[in-house]
Amino acid sequence: MQDLKNNKVAIIFYGMIRNYSLPSKTIKKHIIKPNNGDVYYFGPSYTDRPSNSHYGKFDKDGFLMENPKSAKDSVFSAEIGDFVETYSDCIKDYKTHDLKFSFFEEEADSVSGRDEWLFQLNPARVLSMFYNMSGAIEEFLKSSNENSLSYDACVLMRPDLVFYNRILPQAEDGKIYIPKAQGISERGETYDGNAPVYFYKNAYTGEYIPGGRKITFNDQFLIMTQKEISTFKGMYDEVKDMMKRKVPLSPETLFYLMTKNRFLDIVINADWVYEIYRNDTKLISNIIDSPELRDIDRYHPSLNEKTKSRSEIKGYKSL
Repeated sequence: MQDLKNNKVAIIFYGMIRNYSLPSKTIKKHIIKPNNGDVYYFGPSYTDRPSNSHYGKFDKDGFLMENPKSAKDSVFSAEIGDFVETYSDCIKDYKTHDLKFSFFEEEADSVSGRDEWLFQLNPARVLSMFYNMSGAIEEFLKSSNENSLSYDACVLMRPDLVFYNRILPQAEDGKIYIPKAQGISERGETYDGNAPVYFYKNAYTGEYIPGGRKITFNDQFLIMTQKEISTFKGMYDEVKDMMKRKVPLSPETLFYLMTKNRFLDIVINADWVYEIYRNDTKLISNIIDSPELRDIDRYHPSLNEKTKSRSEIKGYKSL
């Protein structure tokens, strides 16, 4: 068994720098410090202003009518200096790029048509995400090779995640590790499953993803060995090629198929509890804030209307 006391882990951040300050405290506490972690970063030199409208607009049957992620948000210079200072005691390397959203729109138009979109999500956003992922992996590999640094595990993740328990990666070649789910419900429970991956088959390439949305995947927090993460070098071009052959345009589906094409076993860990930190994330909550309060203390003063006891309900018979 791997000696976790001497574990050495690389934390590879990708994407826009936003809402990172508060999460950094839990990332240091639960990932970096327990694992003698080194930090790497790659992403745009600009960022947008986080919005509370990430949930979108749905119809009465629960279908998405408007996707806020397709909106073109105004951008401004990222606080790269503050970000580096936040991780100054453990950051090894970082790099930014200046490619604008219009670049990824042109790239998307060259590999997919409007009829390929899902949930009104502009594939330019998908390409932008994978460009940042790909760049983060490539910069990490370049820096670690130049400095002869070896790691027992590599964590590929967004910088705006809040963690609620310790992560001690025990990575093995041939495997990729993901959480069971993301987020915490209003009842204080973790969810069952990540975002679904969607049906796809290609007789030319022998690729197949079952329908029914029974398979789920996570693109926000993944763990691999240094050897396996190196196989994802150049994944941006790979994703563009997958779009050309009509793989469903959801990030989770694209990443899932890449792991399957590498014959990686997907290991799901139910003990990793985290959520994305957004502007409307409630920082402190407990049972009094939960709908479960009605189940345990129906006469609590915070409840708007008093729930009758079972003996007061008309027609109730004691068992």
